[in-house]
Amino acid sequence: MEHKILKTEGDVNISEERIKWQEKNNSSSEIRNLLRKDSELFLHQAMSTPCLDVLQKCDAATIENLDGKQYLDFHGNNVHQIGFSNSYLTDKIKTQYTWLLWYMYKNKTFVKI
Repeated sequence: MEHKILKTEGDVNISEERIKWQEKNNSSSEIRNLLRKDSELFLHQAMSTPCLDVLQKCDAATIENLDGKQYLDFHGNNVHQIGFSNSYLTDKIKTQYTWLLWYMYKNKTFVKI
């Protein structure tokens, strides 16, 4: 019995489906040029592929490319739990960063966060 394997993910993402998706969704020459440059510089390694799009804005669960096309981000890498540009988190990070500039040792703020 012959099994056809659909190679669309990870380090084998060199399929016709990827090419078709990029041709359909990346209409501007700016996006295509940036992705081409990224692919030339990209470290091609196992389970990692060059980027599919170029983003200009991320907010909550929405990402927006340079052409203004919006997507809901279901991938996230933990971002999906708090959303992009979460003001509570970014404020805490800014506060902590300020403290870390002056105190490179443990402090109450660091432990509290």
